Amino acid sequence: MILPRLLAILIIGGGYLIWRAIFRKWPLRKNQPDESERAHESVFMWMVGFGIIIGQLIYIWVIFSKVFAMVDSTSFIFLFFKIVITGLIVLLLYKNIRG
Repeated sequence: MILPRLLAILIIGGGYLIWRAIFRKWPLRKNQPDESERAHESVFMWMVGFGIIIGQLIYIWVIFSKVFAMVDSTSFIFLFFKIVITGLIVLLLYKNIRG
């Protein structure tokens, strides 16, 4: 019973720390030097960061779907949580880019 809870903490919390480190180490800025190797590295790491975010959202979706399936709620609640979480992530990334 404790293993799934630890797995959820590891996936969500650890994933957050990883993509936060990625977005801080490889920022996308308008005045970024035009080094092609550095640009490719930044784009690849941002794709990895967004892959982690998508994986976290899917995992959160699975957790909420299991919880709400037990109480027979509608899927509208899932859509609401997904929109709010995605909006918050986009807002934080936009704030990080604008500096």
